[in-house]
Amino acid sequence: MKWSFLIFLQGIISALLLAVVMPNMLLWGASEYFGVGRTALNIDYFFVLAALTLGCWRLSVFLLIFMMSIDFLSMVVQVFPFMRFEDLLYLSSFIWVAPVSYRVWLVCAVLIVFLGVFFLYRIRHKLVRESSLFVLLLGFFWFQVESVEDRSRFWRVADLNAISSQSAVFFNGRLSPFLSNFSGADSALGEYYGKAASDQWRSEWQEGLLGERLLLIVNESWGMANNSEVNDYLLSFLRSAPIVELKTGELYFKGATVAAELRELCRLHPNHFGFRDAYNRLKTCLPAQLDSAGYKTHAMHGATGMMYDRRDWYSGAGFSEDVFFEDMLPERRCYSFPGACDVDLRDRVEGFFRVKGKRFFYWLTLNTHSIYDERDLFVDLVPCSKFNIDPSSESCRNFKLQAQYFSALGELLRSPDMSGVDVLLVGDHEPRFRNQYEKGLYYATGKVPWVRFKVSDILPLAGKN
Repeated sequence: MKWSFLIFLQGIISALLLAVVMPNMLLWGASEYFGVGRTALNIDYFFVLAALTLGCWRLSVFLLIFMMSIDFLSMVVQVFPFMRFEDLLYLSSFIWVAPVSYRVWLVCAVLIVFLGVFFLYRIRHKLVRESSLFVLLLGFFWFQVESVEDRSRFWRVADLNAISSQSAVFFNGRLSPFLSNFSGADSALGEYYGKAASDQWRSEWQEGLLGERLLLIVNESWGMANNSEVNDYLLSFLRSAPIVELKTGELYFKGATVAAELRELCRLHPNHFGFRDAYNRLKTCLPAQLDSAGYKTHAMHGATGMMYDRRDWYSGAGFSEDVFFEDMLPERRCYSFPGACDVDLRDRVEGFFRVKGKRFFYWLTLNTHSIYDERDLFVDLVPCSKFNIDPSSESCRNFKLQAQYFSALGELLRSPDMSGVDVLLVGDHEPRFRNQYEKGLYYATGKVPWVRFKVSDILPLAGKN
């Protein structure tokens, strides 16, 4: 009897460790790393233990895989708020070009599943079929589910209890009234009703006042700093360049980078991510209008063109030419998000405007993307402590990378080929940080800055055509 109890206890401890503790530790650690909401203990994994206690080994394996998948998705949806499950399949195709940290956590999750299945198999005969334990765990589960207050939004989980059910949170979110609006076969693109920085260009276009040489830059993770000196410092690199008529402002916006692109280029927003075939809604985009008026339209982005099907929908939006990472064959690459380095792409902009006539260039930047990898920093222009920013923080790395970009842009503006170019620079969304406290400390929520200016006429250097 004594040995039977010890075997039973050993089995329970092993199952708890492999089917409950390890998945919770891994995914809670991932939630802390990426700054998304998750309960400390996801009680869903007790179902795995309950199934094993009843002797249903295959069911326990299925539940382990299923519960880890739901746990994983409940965090993914906070970073990439997919509306339909087919959108998730679409997003999953980008895992090979995602930051290394994303792939590392995914590999760890797969290893945990394999280890869990292996050890669940090894201990399956050491557990007795105690239905009372199952009833106890099931009652505990439902008690916790019912006690969890509804303090979550489909794109960001907040203030969950220390113990709760991730599957309950996930499926309640998927069935929310907001998401039910996306359950039908609706259009991939809808009207955008907020303000866009490019609205001023559209107004001038309608009045016949828009210039002939235009540069639109959507700057990755450029947010509105709570300390005005931070943005002033970045703009100082532009003010030292030969520019005139500098105007600044801010927008209220929340959304992904691709949503910000559609905001500025088309005054549209994505209902879901698979919109590469929605060309009928792209015909009214600003590049399409300029292209029909004789402008040469060109788009550039340092990441691969397969991301969000940009290579497809850019042409539908009116770009006659585009260039992505796979077209560049750069000598070096950057790491915050895999791709080319923005500071190495200035020659492409300069060369485009070297040709006279009506020209529109769109530049979506890349290297100031989270996780703000220090390997992308080639010149350090920011003493973060001077701006009361923790030198070891993500905010500091973001600030340094932004300063590097603004400095490079200021150098580009000194080229005679940039004479007379009307530049509109706007942030896509606020910086994304794993530490939510840090985010609120340094940056305003849901605000992005914009700046517009015109490059002065610059005399070409002697001997240069």
